[in-house]
Amino acid sequence: MGISQQFAIFLQAVSLLLGAYIVAFTKAWLLTFVASASLPFITIVYTIILPFFVRWFTDSVRWGEQASALSFEIFTSIRIVAAFCAEGRLSKKHLSFLDRKYKNDKKIGPLLGLAFAPPTFAMFATFALTFWFGVRQYVNGDVGSIGEIVTVVFSVMMAVTSFSQIVGPLIQMARVASAGLYTPQNIWSEVLTRSGSI
Repeated sequence: MGISQQFAIFLQAVSLLLGAYIVAFTKAWLLTFVASASLPFITIVYTIILPFFVRWFTDSVRWGEQASALSFEIFTSIRIVAAFCAEGRLSKKHLSFLDRKYKNDKKIGPLLGLAFAPPTFAMFATFALTFWFGVRQYVNGDVGSIGEIVTVVFSVMMAVTSFSQIVGPLIQMARVASAGLYTPQNIWSEVLTRSGSI
């Protein structure tokens, strides 16, 4: 998942971002700078959001994998568990892992919604700002034609859209990286450490 489709989408979005900006800068460089005023805002928002998302998602993966590993060991050793009457204690331990995962997943939901809001705001704000500044430059004679304004507007819009498409693959690659930290051996040793022996 991290290096196949998502990585291809990431490369496509980066290529579109660079290509759109090259076209926009060749048409009207000053108008392109004004149209790009929303990109620092988006970058700052994503820089703040992504570390929290990676940390919380890593915790969710850890708790989910620990619950899975514990349930697997319970069912493979069901005779020993029944012989020592440990069903209740292990069931509580399993539910505590799932409860921690559920709490982390509840924190991730609003964060994902917040991650996709800035590009939409940036798109409409950029439309308004670019048309206002572009018409002003056209009246002053700094831009040759209305076509240049439209080219810059749509090039920057494509760049902003491709910038928002970078976030999805980055989140997926962060999920894969966090899931890769927990091999079955690491998970089971952590389960044993936390739950103690049967």
